[in-house]
Amino acid sequence: MAKINFDALKTVDDWSGALDTLIAEGKAATRDNDSDKRLDVQAQLTDFITRSPSFAAPLDEVARAAARDLFIEQVDASLAALALRDADLKKATELLKGVAAKADADAKSIQFKKVIDILDRSKAALDELKKLEETLAAPNLDLLRKIKAANASIEEVMKAVTKPA
Repeated sequence: MAKINFDALKTVDDWSGALDTLIAEGKAATRDNDSDKRLDVQAQLTDFITRSPSFAAPLDEVARAAARDLFIEQVDASLAALALRDADLKKATELLKGVAAKADADAKSIQFKKVIDILDRSKAALDELKKLEETLAAPNLDLLRKIKAANASIEEVMKAVTKPA
């Protein structure tokens, strides 16, 4: 990319030629999607406006418009890229929500499995206690009634826990 020697520009044709060069380089940078070159052209267009003589005021307006056009090109590219990021964010958020929901469901499933396991062991222990009490010469009827009530309670809880939602 050519650096314009603004000190060497004297005539309208010199300034006009320099601006023509900058606009051509801006087009090429935009066409090549080279943001560094676009920024460099924008900086030189700003220098052009700052350093140009008063007779070049109409050229300054063209230079301002060209600098603005290069900026718009960058903004459009940024907005397009950010729109893609927005879509990526939505996909990632949905993925994370799905993973979190699955993890929550898995955690609940594990918790219920533990509860069911504890209830099964409790019921088995009560069944053994009932068998033992029944084999005694003089079974304690009050104890047998309590064992049956505990077994019934455990069975109710197990039905409630294992019942599909």
